[in-house]
Amino acid sequence: FFGPPTAAAAAIAAHEEDTSSSSSSSRSYGAVGQGLFSYELLVPGEVEGAVLVQAAQEPLYEQVVHQLLATSEGCELYLLTPESFGFTVGETLTFAEVSEVGRLLRKTVLGVVAGGRIELVPDNRWTWQVGSQDRIAAIAECW
Repeated sequence: FFGPPTAAAAAIAAHEEDTSSSSSSSRSYGAVGQGLFSYELLVPGEVEGAVLVQAAQEPLYEQVVHQLLATSEGCELYLLTPESFGFTVGETLTFAEVSEVGRLLRKTVLGVVAGGRIELVPDNRWTWQVGSQDRIAAIAECW
């Protein structure tokens, strides 16, 4: 679908093959920063199915997803540390503040991964107390 498999795709496939001998209900997924966890991006079959459905409805969608996930040129999806935005652990921020700092750094903030939960595009008044294991989901040309 996106061309030849990458090293990351090969690693994911190897991991899935290693864990396929155990039942899927016995897999353990911890919180972010606590070992193995599940982002939908790491479930290739589910992502591919979702992309196919959306691409059937909007043909340009596949090109956007391809640019974000399968090329090394242009913008990519990153999970960045709060420190890379200049935030400190314990600081309390609104999503509007996080987005504005991202804009100034030439990054488009999509959401925050905090306390093992993913908050994508929350209301601008949504508040977040920065944790040491938290990440900011952003689209950017580089780190």
